[in-house]
Parts: sequence; structure tokens; C-alpha cells
Amino acid sequence: MSKKMDVIVAYSIRAQTPKNYEDYFDSNIKLIQVRNFTRNINPLKDIKAIFEVSKIVQTEKPDLVHMHSSKAGAVGRLAISPKKTKLFYTPHSYSFCKKDESRLKIKFYQLIETILGKRNCTTIACSKGEYEEAVKVTKNAIYINNGIDIKELEQFILNESEKIIDTKKLKVCTVGRIGPQKNPKLFNKIAENFRDIEFMWIGDGNLKDVLISPNIQVLGWCNREKAIQELHQNDIFILPSLWEGLPMTLLEAMLLEKICLVSDVMRQSRCN
Repeated sequence: MSKKMDVIVAYSIRAQTPKNYEDYFDSNIKLIQVRNFTRNINPLKDIKAIFEVSKIVQTEKPDLVHMHSSKAGAVGRLAISPKKTKLFYTPHSYSFCKKDESRLKIKFYQLIETILGKRNCTTIACSKGEYEEAVKVTKNAIYINNGIDIKELEQFILNESEKIIDTKKLKVCTVGRIGPQKNPKLFNKIAENFRDIEFMWIGDGNLKDVLISPNIQVLGWCNREKAIQELHQNDIFILPSLWEGLPMTLLEAMLLEKICLVSDVMRQSRCN
């Protein structure tokens, strides 16, 4: 998109954000840090973040804004006037579908989404299950399934030999942040029950210490090309998530013809 139009990314820094994160963006993209944007609820910082985002929009004057994640969706819809800017929002799994929060917080998240769902903003669900949740909190929702660029992915494995499964030396992996959403406890439990199989977690996170089974290798964060190549070298892709939208890593694993074992997140995440 940045080749044909001006693209601006308003972002925040997490503990696991790579120091060279700017290298992952095309040089045509303008990056603006929202310094008070936090993942968890923080009333003071959230108010400051709303003003920061509002100022960015007033300065840059975008024709449209696409907000990603529940927190960004809340801050953005409070900060930006839909009369001047066309708004789009993708939850990538609603916060009220989380499994690591209290029932009271879940109800609070539902209330916030219902109130903000009345704003003139189009919610773009990235999966059928997410769309079914979206229509419960807003009348202005559509469903566009997540997708991947096949040609872009294939260029990473052009020189890779065809993967032949050796059933005596199976390799299992997953990709993502090692946090509650990705359910590392279950990943570790599976590995403990299959000690003769190699397991790999491509990524890092605050629950890294949960992965204690000796047959698990934590690769850490790596660039996209290496991550795809490592995924390609494995036989089975496991995604034991507790909640999800529709992760790109699953689509990439399917394209690479991996055996995919995933949790039925929408059925186990119903919040009504």
C-alpha cells in the first residue's frame, strides 16, 4: 500500500519489541510512537494515549484509520471523530474472549465494546467466529477472512529442499509470543508426554519459564525469513491458543503443508 498512498503507523513499544523494529517496515512508511499506549488498562496513561492519538490524527489528517486489537480500537474510537475520518477496527480476538481475566473484567470489556460499537466505525472481523462475536456488540460489522501473500511466502523457501516427514524423528513447532493467549502450559504438557519428539517454540515472551520440558527448544524472536524457514523444517504445527482471531502463522503453516493441530477457540471462548 505504501507504494501507492501515504501510510502512517502509530505504534507502541512492548518489552519483547526488537530493538531494530524499524527495519521491519518499508522506508515509505512513517512511524509515530504513542508513548502512553499500554497493553493493559491504565486510566492515566490511557487518557494521555487518547490525546496523543487525537493529536497525531489532527496533524497527519488521514483519510481513513484502521485500528488493530481491542485496546487500540477503544483508544482510537475515543480519540478520532468519525465525521472527519473514516474508521475501521479489527479486534483480532475481542478482549472479552480472554481466558486469563476475571469475570468482572470480561463484563467490563463487553460493556466498553457495546458502547463504542455504536460509533460510526466499521468493525472488520478477521474470521467467521470473530464476526459472530462482533454482531453481538455492533450493527456495523463485516467479515473479511485473514489471508496471506503466497508469492511473498514462497520466496523465503525457494532454496529449501522438499520436506519429507520422518515418523521416527518428528519435529513439532509453534510460532508466537509466549504468553497466556498461546497457552504455553498445554504446549509444555504435550511435549512432556512425547519426550522422543523434538518441540520448538519460535518466539519469546514473559511465560518462557513455563516451557521446562527438556525436548523443547525456544528459538526466540527472529526475522520473518528465518521464522518461515524454521517453520518449514518442522513436520507438525501446534496452536493450543485459549483465544484467537485468525493468526497468520496458521495460514502460513497450512500453505507449507504442515500437519496442523489447533484448539477450537471460538467454541471455548464464548462470553455470552
